[in-house]
Amino acid sequence: MRYLREVDPNIYLRMASINLFNGLISLTFPCDGSHYMPHGEFLLKDRSFWF
Repeated sequence: MRYLREVDPNIYLRMASINLFNGLISLTFPCDGSHYMPHGEFLLKDRSFWF
C-alpha cells in the first residue's frame, strides 16, 4: 500500500481500508474512484497491474 501511496503525485492511493468480516480491501484513488477486492486477490497483484 505504501507504493500505491507514493508512486505518482496525480494518481495515488487516497484511502484504503480492510474489512475483517468479509475479507475485502477497499482502495480509493482520486482519478477513478474506489476499488473493492478480496484480500487474496490484492496480495497477488504486482505493480504492473496498478500502473
